[in-house]
Amino acid sequence: MTSPLASITTDFENLKEYFIKYKKYITGILGYKIDLKDDKIILSSLYSFDSEDLLIFNINKENLELVNNSFASQFNNEIQIYLIKGGSVPAFLSAVTLNLFNQKTFT
Repeated sequence: MTSPLASITTDFENLKEYFIKYKKYITGILGYKIDLKDDKIILSSLYSFDSEDLLIFNINKENLELVNNSFASQFNNEIQIYLIKGGSVPAFLSAVTLNLFNQKTFT
């Protein structure tokens, strides 16, 4: 018979392994490594050229707000079309992904 502490430890380890796999699959499907820190979502594209190339969104009560940094500012056209006019974070991220993919693959 296992002790309650051993059972909790095993459950915790299983949950930890599940989340590691889950995060890996989500990254592969969406093309972004996703980290949550405080009230921020930090995205790193699989196609970015540098580890400092991050898209950061502040989490507000009603929406997500893109933080203006040197990497995000490279996508002013996409920001105008997809975030400001279209109001769509998924469309913006898709456009950024395609832009980076094309730069990395076809140039």
